[in-house]
Amino acid sequence: MSIKPFIHVMDKLAPADLHEAVWEACMSKNWYFGHGSGNNSGVSFWKMDLDDDPATSRLWQFVKPACEEKIGRSLKVLRQYANGHTYGLGGGVHLDDQREGTYTLLYYPMPTWQPDWDGETIY
Repeated sequence: MSIKPFIHVMDKLAPADLHEAVWEACMSKNWYFGHGSGNNSGVSFWKMDLDDDPATSRLWQFVKPACEEKIGRSLKVLRQYANGHTYGLGGGVHLDDQREGTYTLLYYPMPTWQPDWDGETIY
């Protein structure tokens, strides 16, 4: 199957109060270890399920119109979660969903980032 990538960067996606609320949700103690990229990646990292989180749901409602305008059709969330990679942990190369018409929205809620902390998303 050939999948044509669609990448669109939206800087300053959320207003400051919503950005802070999502960051606070990610700072809760609901993380668990053992998630992986794909079925056989052999690499485990941290995950937090956010399907019922009010802040991330508000974030989606805020950004949904812009995403739908860019895609040209209505969208719905299948799942909301956060991945966490502490020092020395990485994720494997993978596709989040191979079905036609599915998309991934990546949101980075960390208030500040230093390049020497490493970390990257590669497309």
